[in-house]
Amino acid sequence: MFDTVIKTAQKQVKSFMKSDTGRKILTDPRAQRLLMKVVAIRVGVHKTVETKVQDLARAYDLPTRDDVASLRKKIRDLEKEIKTLKSSGGKA
Repeated sequence: MFDTVIKTAQKQVKSFMKSDTGRKILTDPRAQRLLMKVVAIRVGVHKTVETKVQDLARAYDLPTRDDVASLRKKIRDLEKEIKTLKSSGGKA
């Protein structure tokens, strides 16, 4: 449901930005400064939420995205090593 709301909002914003009114507003320096602030706030909120989620995951001993990414890389590295060993006839 949330995805549908986001997609609908994105379509509306794109439509507005293509309109004459949207272009006039977006060329106004005040609107540009406001948009920059909004983007900065969004980035800050995202970082804060991500940090809190990772802290919570660690507190409950759950794997984080970074943990999973690290494990995936380790698996890829080990698979490459196995392939190398097989192609050399198991001689290291």
